[in-house]
Amino acid sequence: MYKDITGIILAGGKSRRMGEDKALIKILDLTAIEIVYEKLKSLFYEILVITNQPDKFSFLNVKAYEDVYRNIGPLAGIHSGLAHSSNKFNFFISCDMVLMKKEIIEFIVNRKFEKNIIVPRVYDTLQPLCAVYSKNCISTIESMIEANIRSNQLELNSPLRLIEVMDTEIVEITQNQDNYFNPFFSMNDKKDYQKVIDIFLSQQYL
Repeated sequence: MYKDITGIILAGGKSRRMGEDKALIKILDLTAIEIVYEKLKSLFYEILVITNQPDKFSFLNVKAYEDVYRNIGPLAGIHSGLAHSSNKFNFFISCDMVLMKKEIIEFIVNRKFEKNIIVPRVYDTLQPLCAVYSKNCISTIESMIEANIRSNQLELNSPLRLIEVMDTEIVEITQNQDNYFNPFFSMNDKKDYQKVIDIFLSQQYL
């Protein structure tokens, strides 16, 4: 179990396309956030949830914190997680990455932390919502968000832009092309949700 890395679940999305809170959507017998939480619980001594509705997640019995910067997006969630964490390094994961494997999380966090961000890349795509961020990112995030608020360019508040300006290690994740599912798959709409249900109902995920 990692005591020097905090596991942080991002659960602040508006879930507009899903039509209901993705974190609380049921997948068989558990909610999405419970599935993700169970993966982290066996790995990290400290676990936080970042959400603008902490009361909705009281059943997890973990500390939940709101964004300091509201209505900004996942970058604000990363900022809040870093601000409230007890550790310098923190593993963040989106609440809807229910297909993520414990072994991949371990592969990501078992690095020499020589950079301020460790982000996986799979199928040529960076995965900033399943990555490690250090507290050294806090001041840069604050400067980015405040500058974009002043210029009314809120769309620039992206974790990918943070990755561009901070020293970052990219971890290549090689997936067997025959795999039935992508562990970094996230649910954005009902079609995605049904795909996840189908995977769980099959034996492919087990």
